[in-house]
Formats: sequence, structure tokens, C-alpha cells
Amino acid sequence: MKNLIRHFMPKRLSPSRRSSKTPVDDEVSTSRTTRKSALFFIIRPRMFFFIAGVFVLISATIALRSYFTVQHIIVVGAERVDGIDAFERAFLPFISESDVASQLAAAYPEFDTVSVMKDYPNRLVIRVSRATPVVQLKTVGGAYILDRVGRIIEKRYDPLTTTHLPMIQTTTPLYIGKMKLGSTAPVDGIDTAVQTVLALRKIGISIDAVAIQNPTMIVLNSDAMQLVVSGEKELDRQLWELTEVVSRSRKKGVSLASVDVRFSKPVVTLAR
Repeated sequence: MKNLIRHFMPKRLSPSRRSSKTPVDDEVSTSRTTRKSALFFIIRPRMFFFIAGVFVLISATIALRSYFTVQHIIVVGAERVDGIDAFERAFLPFISESDVASQLAAAYPEFDTVSVMKDYPNRLVIRVSRATPVVQLKTVGGAYILDRVGRIIEKRYDPLTTTHLPMIQTTTPLYIGKMKLGSTAPVDGIDTAVQTVLALRKIGISIDAVAIQNPTMIVLNSDAMQLVVSGEKELDRQLWELTEVVSRSRKKGVSLASVDVRFSKPVVTLAR
């Protein structure tokens, strides 16, 4: 009977098995829970503002890029310029004006000048001026058309059509397919010949043909006279002497047959 009563009686916990928690422990646990809750409520608004800030930043970046994306490319001085489509839809602030100008100048040797300007918010303005043909340089198979600095801006193949440009002949054969557009004609004295043609044109003398026999003897022929210059003497000095001789002869009413300015003093031959 005693055993049965013991079986149904609640067991007493030994001191070692009793709960070790104290009121102080309960306060500490409650304090920790409170801190976690407070920290959560502090972090949650910050996370919200962070996510909102990222969203606003991304939206602003997209809107900014769209606002400054190239929408219009305006070309002044040429009807059509191929290759500029690559700059459409580009981000305008990142476009290098000098790089674009260099690319176009290399692709179009017939352009004398190329300038590029960014017109914010979304326009790219390209201004070009075409090089002016000055002379023809005879080659095997045709002729090179040269501009004011002796640069090849065009190739014309035989049979050559009649033009107003003076034809330059050289003693060294040139082949039309050898040189590329935009390169300088590989002839000693070519710059002197071109600059002399331009200078004489300003004072009303039209040159029909030029013969570069060697760098020290460049012969220019017009309807009225023959002029001889050198590629080794100072060009400005020779052009000044030519201008002075022609100007004085006109004032005196004297016709000239030839003027040679290769030496220390001009050698003048009067027409009969």
C-alpha cells in the first residue's frame, strides 16, 4: 500500500534538478529581448531608406542617360557623311570631340577642316569644309588631284577630262594606285610648286602647266610668260620677288617673257 501511494505521489525535485533561474535572470532575458526588438525597429527604417535610395539612384541614372543620349547629328558643309551613325544613341558627355574629328578627317581626305561640337542636351554638330583642288599631278594611268598643301584628295583615271587645274609633270614616274587618298604626293618640290601656283593666282596669273625637273628647277608656264623657282631657296622670298617683278612690269606697261627667281637677284627676260 505504501508503495502504491508513493507511486502516485508527485516526486520532489532534488536541489540540483530545480530551476536555476532567478528573478535577475528573467530581467536580463527580458532586457535582451527588448534590445533585439528595438534594434530591429531601428534597422528596418534604415534598410527601407537604403533600398529606396538605391532605387532612386538607378532611376536617376537611367533618366540622365536618356536625357543626354545623342538624338540628332547635324552635319554642316556636306550633304552626306557616312560612319556617323555609330555616334547615335551614344552618351553625349562621354564623346570625345577631337577623336570624332580625327576619325572623320582620316576617313574623308577631301575634307580640309573638320570640327565637332557637343550641343547639350542631345545634339552633335559636325562642321566640315571641303579641300579646294589646286593642281593635278600626272601619273601612270591618270592623275592625282592635290589640295593647297599637296595632299591627294582625289584620283582621276585615263582618259583624263579637261579641267582648269594646271598639270604638274615630273621626271620620276608615279603610279596612280600606289598612293592613298589623304597622303602627301611623294615628289620633291611639290609644295613649292603648289604654293607658287596659289600665289600667282592671287595676282592674276593663271598657270597652265608645271614641270618639276628637279628640286632646284621648277618651271611654271602660263599663256603670257614662264616662271622658274627653286624648292631649295626660301619660298616666301621667291614669291615676294615674283610679285614685285610682275607688279613693276605692269606699272611700266612692259611684257615679260620669263622670270627666274632661283638666284640672289631675279633674272628677267622681256617679251619681244
